[in-house]
Amino acid sequence: MKALSRDEFESLLFVAEKHNKRDALMFRIIMQHCMRITEVVGGWAKLKKGAKYFHEGITAKSIVDGIF
Repeated sequence: MKALSRDEFESLLFVAEKHNKRDALMFRIIMQHCMRITEVVGGWAKLKKGAKYFHEGITAKSIVDGIF
């Protein structure tokens, strides 16, 4: 897996900001806090034992409760 260069990220962010401020914010959070996309928006994750669970991602409740 290849990481984006700084220039590639800035280009992506420029296009995202033109279309949707929320999407641009999501990319900033991912890049600045080294988070996975599923940590930000939610999705299915697998535990080491092989069981799957659904991670909600960042929500107002998780921020208020201090999870993030």
